[in-house]
Amino acid sequence: MQHLKYVVPHGNPEDPNDYVVLKFASPYILETVKGVSGLEKTVISSELAGVDGNAVQHIRAEPRIVEATVFVYGNTREDMYRNRLRLISLLSNTKQPGTLYYINDSITVMIESYPQLPGDFTERIKNYNKCSIKFYCPYPFWSETEQQTIQMEYDIIEDAFAFPFAFDDTICFAETRTSAEVYYNGSAEAPVTLTLIGNVMSPIIRNETTGEQIEVADVELSEGDTLTISTKKGSKSVILYKDGETSNAFNLVTASSVFWQLKPGRNVISFTSSNGNTSSVLIVTYTNLYEGV
Repeated sequence: MQHLKYVVPHGNPEDPNDYVVLKFASPYILETVKGVSGLEKTVISSELAGVDGNAVQHIRAEPRIVEATVFVYGNTREDMYRNRLRLISLLSNTKQPGTLYYINDSITVMIESYPQLPGDFTERIKNYNKCSIKFYCPYPFWSETEQQTIQMEYDIIEDAFAFPFAFDDTICFAETRTSAEVYYNGSAEAPVTLTLIGNVMSPIIRNETTGEQIEVADVELSEGDTLTISTKKGSKSVILYKDGETSNAFNLVTASSVFWQLKPGRNVISFTSSNGNTSSVLIVTYTNLYEGV
């Protein structure tokens, strides 16, 4: 049985004062819900001289509109109006989005949304009052409620081996490298949060499957330092925590870098460092995203 749950901005999803549930039960009886599956897309294309057809440059996912038809019920007429007032209060528009959950027998997903109530509730039959609610979702992909985390480590054991020769310090034999395979189960590309911890110098974090990489030049992490990269479109960031201070390190990302995302299916992630005798950890965090459920 499908139902919707809306949590107010900065609300607690476990506190009944901060959310309203629309389902096949009183006081807010869900009759129909639309807009949870599929996704409207716009093809951005251009005509090229001397070429048949159009050249597709980009496909843009449009904001999602979730529509719900609801009957507000009360044991008495007074109770019905009291429930209606509570619904209006919880769904009042604010500058910050709330969180809309969609739950069915198979999956629970969520999305940021702005509720839009009609100016008037329509039919009223005895102690039932009908209304149509729209939830405007600017970022249209459904997200699972739990994050996924992959941890990759590189650790060299001292004196594990030795060369029988002495070399000049300027000679570099190789970079430290480690990799891991991520099988991404979502149906839409997913941004990642990349957190580097430990001794790392000028790291490169690469999605070997797509050939895209992020390189942060001229940065050196010591024990206790971290470098956190977010690849979410519209809110990309590179934050450096070093020597007890936090700073914006976006300017250290090389011009050829691509803030890559996970593709549906198999992804091989690797990271390299230009220092060859240290230990480091890369934590990859992501959430499965869906174009429709």
